[in-house]
Amino acid sequence: NNFLLDGFDNNEFGNGTVVTQPPPDAIQEFRVEENSMSAEFGRGGAMVNLQLRSGTNQIHGSAWEFIRNNHLDALNYFAQQATPFQRNQFGGQVGGPLKKDKIFLFGSIQRSDIRESIPYVSTVPTLKMRSGDFSELGNITLYTPGQPGVVLNPANPSQIPSGMIDKTGQNIVNLFPLPTPGNTNLTNNFVYNAKYKFDETAFETRFDYNLTDKDRIFAHYAISTPVATNPSWLPGVDAGNSSGVASNLDDRIQNFGVDWTRLLRPNFINDARAGFIRYRDNTLPIDNGTDPSTALGIPNANRGGNSSGLAKIQISGFQPLGDSLWVPETIVENVFQLADTISWTRGKQNLKFGADFRRQQRNFFQQTAPSGWFQFSGNYSGNNGTPTPSAYPLADALLGVPQFAFQDHLNGSDPTRYWDISEFVQDDIRVTPNLTLNMGLRYELNSPASGTKLGNFNQVTAVVDTTPPHGGVAFDKTNWAPRLGFAWTVRPRTVVRAAGGIFYAAEGNIFDDLGLNPPNLVIALNRNYSTSQVLPTQYVSQGFQPSIPVVDPNNPSGTVRTTGPIRKIPRIYEWNLTIQREVASNWLLQVGYVGTKSYN
Repeated sequence: NNFLLDGFDNNEFGNGTVVTQPPPDAIQEFRVEENSMSAEFGRGGAMVNLQLRSGTNQIHGSAWEFIRNNHLDALNYFAQQATPFQRNQFGGQVGGPLKKDKIFLFGSIQRSDIRESIPYVSTVPTLKMRSGDFSELGNITLYTPGQPGVVLNPANPSQIPSGMIDKTGQNIVNLFPLPTPGNTNLTNNFVYNAKYKFDETAFETRFDYNLTDKDRIFAHYAISTPVATNPSWLPGVDAGNSSGVASNLDDRIQNFGVDWTRLLRPNFINDARAGFIRYRDNTLPIDNGTDPSTALGIPNANRGGNSSGLAKIQISGFQPLGDSLWVPETIVENVFQLADTISWTRGKQNLKFGADFRRQQRNFFQQTAPSGWFQFSGNYSGNNGTPTPSAYPLADALLGVPQFAFQDHLNGSDPTRYWDISEFVQDDIRVTPNLTLNMGLRYELNSPASGTKLGNFNQVTAVVDTTPPHGGVAFDKTNWAPRLGFAWTVRPRTVVRAAGGIFYAAEGNIFDDLGLNPPNLVIALNRNYSTSQVLPTQYVSQGFQPSIPVVDPNNPSGTVRTTGPIRKIPRIYEWNLTIQREVASNWLLQVGYVGTKSYN
């Protein structure tokens, strides 16, 4: 979708989300267009334009508070008793004149505070399992890792001898809490009420100045500062199976725009705009800055800086331990916009044409698992059979034998730069009193990514092209976007409308991560081990190699990324047909068809 604020760009171009979300009472009006919009707009999907309130000749103000808490809500299905919950959303607004009929000011502020206790249900090892005794699971036979068919302990097949338990593996298993007192189940046996916290202050203001009878200037500024804590699913250790779990969020979002509208002639209006967006996201694990993996006995998992916190440890059938994958994540984006639109009424024609230039700067840091990632599948002690969820994977962990190990390293943030320019002409013609034609043409040019750490994998030569400025990626200069529509009053009570057009969703291809290629991104270890043997370097206690390897972009290894030789912008075809019939007073019958087809 295309989000606008007072006609200005309001899109976070990396993930395609909205930047500024003003409170409802600060919105004067909103406009939504979907499917086959005017050539003035791009991106496809729907266009959502919010207009902030302006001050008037009279001072007006209001205040509000919205409250929710556990005393008003129903009991959570998984909770044994009412869980604490408080939500306070309060604020106010005021607007009025600085100079009557000339200068006006409006401002709005809102504060949101959420405190919520969230019950998480997890599977954790019992006391016996933690010591390697799996007799609670019945007739379990454990096998010797790397020696298929050889029973680990013939005298007691469901017990790992204490002398064979790996010290690091035992430290990992000891991170789990014991089951909830009184819960004798072997699965879903631990309930933890984690505390979620969210705070945000949001402020918006708009300044309007009627400079002359022919000139009007307005400007807006908005800022919001969301801060949140996404809790761990277990006490005392980072854990959870969702993205972003056990992390702290600290964001700062700003939006500024100034608009000058000049009436050149009664039928000729020029509108010039300049805008700026700054979007900063900082998501860090709760245990950021600590070295828990080193304390467990996993060497070189914590290398300092962004490689702090607990390695991701997944033991099949149990709650995953460790920091979320893809965290830490830091984003700093700047978007600069310059645009000009001319509206010209000429007889039966309403002409509109203009241009829009945007410069995007994105400084991005995110990798998969900087502190390491281990998976214990149960295929070693389970002799490649179907692993019992609670037995074999935990036995593999106690024996210290993962089946998968991974660690990557990013050499600093990834600074990428883009720009795009679009031009359009739109002609709405009143052909006859009952027929209006809407014709438009739009052209868009989007630059490939550029940056000092950028590389594009060449699928022909099998090397990472780091040639400046775009890594060998060329422009796509074929992005023409025609639009055509009509509105026809067939009879006094019957109207037929139809439209069609082509759109380009550049933001759908903007998150290309070409900075996450060798030599900037290095895969230190990525190994799925064979279950027929156990390598000496495979044990979790061996961790990772002491130094980060250097990867030659001319001979890359690991994951590589490419946009191909040309930055192709996804193309969207949209069309619709609607028939409306007034069947009686205050009764309208409408039948419509909407179609969309896209190509990546």
